Amino acid sequence: SCIHLKKVTVPKSVNKIADGAFSGSYLLEAINVEAGNATYSSSDGVVYNTAGTELIAFPAGKTGEYTTLPTTKVIKNSAFKSAAKLTKLTLNADLEEIENDAFQYTGALKELVFQPTSRFKKMGTWAFVNSGLEKLELPASMETLGAGAFNGCKSLKTVTVEGNSKLTAIGGSAFSGCTSLGSFRFMGSTVLTNIGQNAFRGDTKLATFKVPTTVTTIENGAFNGCSAMTSVTFDTPAQITTIGGGAFQNTGLLHSSSAALWQKSTWILQTRNIPVSTASCSAKTRRSSSPSLLPRPAPTTPCCLRPSRRLVRMPSTIHRIWRT
Repeated sequence: SCIHLKKVTVPKSVNKIADGAFSGSYLLEAINVEAGNATYSSSDGVVYNTAGTELIAFPAGKTGEYTTLPTTKVIKNSAFKSAAKLTKLTLNADLEEIENDAFQYTGALKELVFQPTSRFKKMGTWAFVNSGLEKLELPASMETLGAGAFNGCKSLKTVTVEGNSKLTAIGGSAFSGCTSLGSFRFMGSTVLTNIGQNAFRGDTKLATFKVPTTVTTIENGAFNGCSAMTSVTFDTPAQITTIGGGAFQNTGLLHSSSAALWQKSTWILQTRNIPVSTASCSAKTRRSSSPSLLPRPAPTTPCCLRPSRRLVRMPSTIHRIWRT
């Protein structure tokens, strides 16, 4: 890492700049491209391809706010990595993809702004790891949210997903370790089917979660360690079929005795405070036409839920619950 480098001029002969080529140059304020380069161009010290459709590299020492060019379609892998002085990023409406690792370790980045007419489709894996984002408003057009995309964003407090969302899955560990996250909401309809492994693991301030009716699978450990969680609601008519091992371990889920909550075709799970380290096994449950109580597991048999001697109400659509 050239830690004292402040400015770079890329010669017109250069036709390849690798991903993350300038990462670690923490004082770098501008990367300028020499006129006549057939592959790259620069705008305000930021490197793009000549067409302006791909943002290649952002200087890590550049300070303040930044708005991507109106022509930008893709932000490339590691383009903003370690840009520790970037405070706000406004994305152009035609941006479609943020590639893997693009904004890792952008600790001063508090705000990410999508346009109301955003055409954004794909968020890469580990894209905003350990960024300083405080809120997040995801556009309806987004289809893919990669694994670990917002992992470790400890200042992130609220996430909303715009109505009529095209998002099909929340990637594994996508919001894991977001210890300030207190609210995650879908603002309208969605086609979401999968909540990935460890997606919200360790989000100790997440108290409630409303599972959209379209979700069929909650993977292993999805909400493990959400110690403040007291309510999980499955939208009706629920399509949930599978809950993975440890999905709700170490949460604060409680059973409500209100008769109004009783519904036909409901599973009730009774669990014990069972160590995570116990041997794994699996159990299949069958649909029932009336509320059923599963037998309490033996002390050595772990469950997908881990609140001590508490009850949690489940939809009748579930036919598989994995125990870890």
